[in-house]
Amino acid sequence: MTFSCTLAHDFCQLKTLFTAQQELAEIEQEFELQRPSDYLYYNRWQVVWIITTAPIAYISYLFLKAVSFVLWSYQLDLLAKRMIRPIEYLLTQWQFGYALWVPCENELRYDLTDVYSLSSIKREKIGDPFIRAKLHRRLNKVNFNRIGKGVCWGSTHWFNYLLLKKWKSRPIEELVVAVAKQFEDGQPRQAALIQSFYGLETDLVDLTSTPVSNREKEGVYLLSSSDHCVSYVRAEEKEFVFDPRIGLIYLSNSENLPKIFEEDEQISASLHSLRETR
Repeated sequence: MTFSCTLAHDFCQLKTLFTAQQELAEIEQEFELQRPSDYLYYNRWQVVWIITTAPIAYISYLFLKAVSFVLWSYQLDLLAKRMIRPIEYLLTQWQFGYALWVPCENELRYDLTDVYSLSSIKREKIGDPFIRAKLHRRLNKVNFNRIGKGVCWGSTHWFNYLLLKKWKSRPIEELVVAVAKQFEDGQPRQAALIQSFYGLETDLVDLTSTPVSNREKEGVYLLSSSDHCVSYVRAEEKEFVFDPRIGLIYLSNSENLPKIFEEDEQISASLHSLRETR
């Protein structure tokens, strides 16, 4: 289901975009893929191919960027970034090695024209009083064009929601990989819309967010600083971080977690759980 401005004036209709039926079916299909213990995202032959074709990829990137600038085309701009995505993912793999299980980037999927092509809506122009009341107090308008701005808030909430919908259904290694694959080709529609409708995140995906002082309990967490947030997963004596700027990272120990944030940043934690719905 695609998004249209009319949904921004009706919360019940807007919420229909977050049923996750298609996404959960895709996650079920991903379960069939097993992750070897010595897995690297790109094998040696893929690495050779990416390095060999890198000049062509960069030429295509520069060409599409130029055309997108002339035509003022957001889709071509995102398509240009897609041309060099394997190179960026390879650089991430070189940085994190075997700890990187699924890479992603904090940018919208290029095919989400139904979202990023829309004009912004002023808060007072939104027809649904519930949406107007729940939007964050500092949000004077809903901006749908998040290209180049990142959607880490929306991304982590959507990741946590999908993960909790399948919680305990499979071993945690299979589960986190299958969910992270949803973000492999760019941030999905729901992540973009949760970011745009900042303040309604736990209403759109029926999440309960409980502030905690530690992460000792098994579960799915949101970790946030002043300008970034990630998902943290603790289960079956294993720990993972989903960072929208990097991807899914396996933590060999909790001491690696602060490296995701700046050293002087204060990190707050909230435990997420599914809210019961009638």
